[in-house]
Amino acid sequence: MDWAPAVSTALGALIGVSATLLADRAHWKRDTTERGQDATRALFIGFLTAMSHARTQIWTASISDDDANQRARTARDALQDHDVFTKLNELVLCASPHTADLALEAGRRLVDYRDAIVAATRDDTDPEPSRSAYLVARGALITVMREELGS
Repeated sequence: MDWAPAVSTALGALIGVSATLLADRAHWKRDTTERGQDATRALFIGFLTAMSHARTQIWTASISDDDANQRARTARDALQDHDVFTKLNELVLCASPHTADLALEAGRRLVDYRDAIVAATRDDTDPEPSRSAYLVARGALITVMREELGS
């Protein structure tokens, strides 16, 4: 009995199955990486959007015609109204440590800005330095987020 045809058929099948498994694994790994990046991108966008909406509400409160107490209340409620802390916690759990640190810093600067606006409703303090500090922290965060996403 000649074993050559049977061995070559088995060897060909083994090579074909191995190549298919390797291709499927590469495809699976690429899909998993893309899904992870999409989830990270969604977290980043969610946090930045929440901060932007909160900052807009804070700024709107600062120029409102409402009385000082209502303006202060609107500014104080901005972070909660837009789930800034919830989004921040999600980001801190999933992002790299450096990105998480910068997100925490940007969140602190937004709180400082809010507090400066609330103080300005009671006296003539200038909230501009805290607004500028927030924008700098937000810019640094966006830069690192882009690097982490590879864009």
